[in-house]
Amino acid sequence: MPKATWTQWFNALLSKVKKDGFLIFTTHGWLSRKYLGFPEFDDDGFWFAKNSEQKDLDKSEYGLSMCTPLFVFQQTAMNLTGDIVFFREGFWWEHQDIYIVKHRDSMCKPTKILKSTSPLLTFFRKIMGFRIGSTL
Repeated sequence: MPKATWTQWFNALLSKVKKDGFLIFTTHGWLSRKYLGFPEFDDDGFWFAKNSEQKDLDKSEYGLSMCTPLFVFQQTAMNLTGDIVFFREGFWWEHQDIYIVKHRDSMCKPTKILKSTSPLLTFFRKIMGFRIGSTL
C-alpha cells in the first residue's frame, strides 16, 4: 500500500485484535532492497511502486512497498492502543522484518518493551525510550 494509507491499514488491523491480543505482520525493509533493485527510501523511510498483477486493482492503492523500522515505529507510536513488543530485522524469508504488536485498551503510554538482535536497537532506545526486555 502507499504511505498515505499505511497508518489507516495498521489501525484497521489492530482494531480487530482483542485486548491483550497480538497483531503480527511483516514488512519489506532494508534487507529487502536487494530483491527490489535497491530503491531509495524517501525522507520518512518509505518506498512504494505502483504495481499489480490484477487488472481490477487500482495501482495507486495497490503495489509494492518497503519501509524502514524507524518508519514503522513512528507510525505505530501514533496508535495509543498498541505497543510493539517484538521486532526482528530480516526474520521472515531472511529479508522481511517482523513486528508483533500487543493490543491494549488503555490510552496511557506505558514503557515500551523491545526484544531484538538488530543493531537498530541502540538507535531506537535513544530516540524512543525503549528498554530491553521480553514479554513473549
